[in-house]
Amino acid sequence: MKNYLVLLLISATLFSFAGETDIAPQYKITKTSVDNKLKTKEALFVFTFKDPLKKKVNVRIAIKCNDTLIHALPDSNSKYPIKVTPGKFKFYLVTSRWEEIVIDSIKIGNKTKIEIEVNFAVGEIDAPMKKPVIYFYPEQKTEVNVLLNVKGKLTFTYPEYKNGWNFSAEPDGTINMNEKKYNYLFWEGETNFKTDEMKMNEGYFVKTDSLLNFLETNLSAIGLNSKESQDFITYWYPLMKKNERNYVHFIFNEEYNGYANLTVLPKPDNEIRVFMLWSAVSETQELNLTKQKFLEFKRKGFSVVEWGGAELSNLFLMNK
Repeated sequence: MKNYLVLLLISATLFSFAGETDIAPQYKITKTSVDNKLKTKEALFVFTFKDPLKKKVNVRIAIKCNDTLIHALPDSNSKYPIKVTPGKFKFYLVTSRWEEIVIDSIKIGNKTKIEIEVNFAVGEIDAPMKKPVIYFYPEQKTEVNVLLNVKGKLTFTYPEYKNGWNFSAEPDGTINMNEKKYNYLFWEGETNFKTDEMKMNEGYFVKTDSLLNFLETNLSAIGLNSKESQDFITYWYPLMKKNERNYVHFIFNEEYNGYANLTVLPKPDNEIRVFMLWSAVSETQELNLTKQKFLEFKRKGFSVVEWGGAELSNLFLMNK
């Protein structure tokens, strides 16, 4: 049995694609008719789903009809029929790739068929990027210039970011800037995480009683040293341990650059950027996850290390 993870978004925003000048509505009722094939006290919703490129969708879709969750499959005409008793209905429509859509308060009568066209949009999560910190380890005292381009906005930096950071770095990691010494550069920002581009079926479920060991073991495997791991754990562990169970997924250099591009001059010989996405998940939410593979990080020459994270507050798991 295959499994999919869905990031369930409370709000839905429509995005246009290159080459398209109009934005389709999230949904529209295309036809309402009497269907004499239906029995007394029966009614029928028929959904047609389209992806962001306006092509018909033919995948399993989670449809929450009032309080009932249905894993719907298309018929031969790419339509999704949902038989109900007459009444008033609210629908939550969820796929593994696109944003959730909510259809609220549609009333349907006896022996009535209502046909609805639904247009999905690209899924994103707006989340704060918490405490990314950057360490610098040159082989000898070195003048360094750093540029940071966040695909969103910076909300705080320390030391202050003024069109870049310019400083001298020492082999022990000390940063000398404006006659002050720092252990690392600190920044926070806000960005939209594109859920349809992430391999969120790769990751981990971690219970509270094993969380500390999980972080210690995996941060070491990723390549963080004891000081960096301690800084990471003392920030994130107190926040994560409040949950009985967490989902954890790491993103690294190239993928990380897609949200916050970092340019360091002179160019480091080795660089590792690791960002942890995590969320509380209930015991009833299940998924067969593939463990992530970590590339070996070798500290040789001028090395740069960065870590950060973000809590995804609306994570929903769906089995297929």
